[in-house]
Amino acid sequence: MAPPPFMSRPGSMDTLSRVGKLVGLTLVFIGVLVMVVFASIPGNCFSGTNCGYAGGGTNFASQAAWAILAGKALFVVGLAAFAMGGFLKLRALSMPANGKREDTDFVIADRRNNWVLVLLSLVLMFLMLAMTILTTTPPGL
Repeated sequence: MAPPPFMSRPGSMDTLSRVGKLVGLTLVFIGVLVMVVFASIPGNCFSGTNCGYAGGGTNFASQAAWAILAGKALFVVGLAAFAMGGFLKLRALSMPANGKREDTDFVIADRRNNWVLVLLSLVLMFLMLAMTILTTTPPGL
């Protein structure tokens, strides 16, 4: 009995790239979700006085600050994973051996898209850092 024919499958770098991008997008989504859900004003603040602003019971301001901090951390880790996925994809790409114009154009476009993805992730991480530095003031200053 003859062995089955060789079937091509994506290389390990390509798979790691996809996993990195998927994990990155998931973490960015969860980070934004944490910021929006836990830093939103609860409904009892509109109907009563027990919302944590004037000595109430829930201390909403502290909860919102921790939610924004956790959301920013998840957002930055997600962007880093997304950039890592783009770098791994750039490492896995190589010019086709057959030299066809269509194949070469596809690889060049894929490289350009991954460089844009990596640079956009780095710019967004830098903006997050700059906004954190500019908007964080220690108490009493």
